Amino acid sequence: MVRSALRAGAWGYLLKESAGEDVIKAVRAVAAGRQFFSRQNPEHLRKSYTQAEQEPRFSLADLTEREQQVLQLLVEGYTNTDIAARLALSPKTVHTYRVRIMDKLQVQTTVGLVRFAIRYGLIAL
Repeated sequence: MVRSALRAGAWGYLLKESAGEDVIKAVRAVAAGRQFFSRQNPEHLRKSYTQAEQEPRFSLADLTEREQQVLQLLVEGYTNTDIAARLALSPKTVHTYRVRIMDKLQVQTTVGLVRFAIRYGLIAL
């Protein structure tokens, strides 16, 4: 659960037994852009933070089934118009899906989508 929270963007971790002073320190540290772990936290939690930072914060599971279909067609080289015809959508709807997909996967370009697709086995080189 802790690793999941860190992967989702948490900057630290406090035990529920943490005293008020630790909570204040944690808030100040995070507000200053630093991670925070109370002294009672075991070392493996600190290591989880480092591992979570290195792992991508997104995955194919973050996409809806329709977004996955649109992504698959995009990385196969189909245009918005082609995808719209294949999925019985309007080109504007496909564009909206493209924007949502790129936002969820934290990529800025179609090349970024292709890289993601290669990394996760949606297409092969």
